[in-house]
Amino acid sequence: MLVLLLVIVVGGLLSAQPAVAVTDSTTCTTWGSTNQTQERAYALLYVREHGPFPSGARDPASVVAAINNGCGEAYVNDVEDNVTVVQAITQP
Repeated sequence: MLVLLLVIVVGGLLSAQPAVAVTDSTTCTTWGSTNQTQERAYALLYVREHGPFPSGARDPASVVAAINNGCGEAYVNDVEDNVTVVQAITQP
């Protein structure tokens, strides 16, 4: 029983996804694998490095929404591997 428990725990640890460090060059494909904590951390970094949006928005939710919208467009056009999160934000 103990061996079975150990196998389950070790298997779970080995199959866990590694943390994704989101940067300006992260593609939409990789962005799709991030969790909310990673998205929020990047949104805060984006505002710190690039400043607020022209509308004045600087909250993480606005940044994440802009990336999701731009990446959604990239998926529709089948270019998600070529569009970065910064490009997704600036998509018209």
